Amino acid sequence: ILYDRATYSWPVTDFHDWADAVDAMGGSDGRWRAVAENNTEASTLVFGGAHPAQGNGVIIPYFKFRLAEALLEHKLVDKYDRFVVTRTDQFYPCAFDLDVLEPSMLWVPYGEDYGGLCDRFLVAPSDLIIQALDIMRPVVVHPERYADFVGNPERLFLRRIAEQNLRRR
Repeated sequence: ILYDRATYSWPVTDFHDWADAVDAMGGSDGRWRAVAENNTEASTLVFGGAHPAQGNGVIIPYFKFRLAEALLEHKLVDKYDRFVVTRTDQFYPCAFDLDVLEPSMLWVPYGEDYGGLCDRFLVAPSDLIIQALDIMRPVVVHPERYADFVGNPERLFLRRIAEQNLRRR
C-alpha cells in the first residue's frame, strides 16, 4: 500500500553485510572500522549491522544517505519547501498538522533519544534537509575526527547536528 501512495520510490539494496553499505558511503578504504571497534557494546551500536557489530544502527543512516542522494539527483530540494522523514515502522495515532510548525526550523521530537536526538522522525526545511540527513557519511569519510566517539545512532545525530551548527534551528 505504501508504494501505491508514494510519489517517488527508490529501491535500496538489502545488504547481507552492512559494512558494504558503509563502504558505499565513501568508506571503501576501511578506516571507519576503527570507530566501529569503539562502538561494539550493546548501548553503542552506531555501526550495528556492519561486521563485527551486531544490531542495525547503520541501516537508517544509510537510508538517509541514499535519500539525500536521491533528493539532490532529482532536484527535489528545489521543488519542495519542507520534508518529513520517518520510518515505515512508525505509527502515529493523531493527525499531523505541518502548519503549526515554524517552516524555517528543523523539528525533531522528544523521546526515543537514548542520550542524543531521536532519529526516527524529522521535519526539515529544504535548505536544511541535506545537512539533517548527512549523519554517517562524515564519520565514514573522516573517521579520524570521530576516533573519540562512543555512542549510538541518536548520539551521533546530536553530535552531527551540533557540528553543523543546526541546534538553534
